Amino acid sequence: MTEKRRPRRYAAEFRENGVRLFGERRADYSSDNAAYHSIASEIGCSRSTLREWCLQAECENTLMVEMDQLLIELGCELWQLCRN
Repeated sequence: MTEKRRPRRYAAEFRENGVRLFGERRADYSSDNAAYHSIASEIGCSRSTLREWCLQAECENTLMVEMDQLLIELGCELWQLCRN
């Protein structure tokens, strides 16, 4: 019987460091895939794991920008309502 590998857990700081390194060094490589491969081997995780972290961080950043914009719009509406 084949044993299933347990997913490896990485500390949040380790993941954030990997995402930061990808962002800083991406321009040094010919493709995202080449950057994922090189940086992942350097920090000690798989290429697909680093890619997942980067995509998740991008989604989270997009969501934060959208939430900030919504809060600004709601704040403006509330200010106008209070003025009237």
